[in-house]
Amino acid sequence: MESYKLAQRLGKGAQGSVFLVEAKEDGKKYVLKKMECKDEAEANKAFKEAMALQELAHPYICGYREFFVSWDREEGALFVCIVMDYYPLGDLEICLRKKREKRKKYRLRLCVDTTA
Repeated sequence: MESYKLAQRLGKGAQGSVFLVEAKEDGKKYVLKKMECKDEAEANKAFKEAMALQELAHPYICGYREFFVSWDREEGALFVCIVMDYYPLGDLEICLRKKREKRKKYRLRLCVDTTA
């Protein structure tokens, strides 16, 4: 967490919270997903998500930067943190909602896994 400055909380979900952060080294904005790990099962789930993101490289999937483990003294808890690219226009749901509100058409691409 020392490498990033928290700017604002973007959301909270079942696994943890999502923050907009700024890298101290270059001032670039990123999204940091902070997942609390209360037990080994939660830690394994968070690590699996981080490892899967690390392997992905696709223009339609949020870009992965790094992940790390952080101990929060104030909360007395262990967190797995995943840092990803920040998209100021929001996620796919927000973009689609905006298009619907303006009654604009949008193209939808369907990706099919042919390796299964």
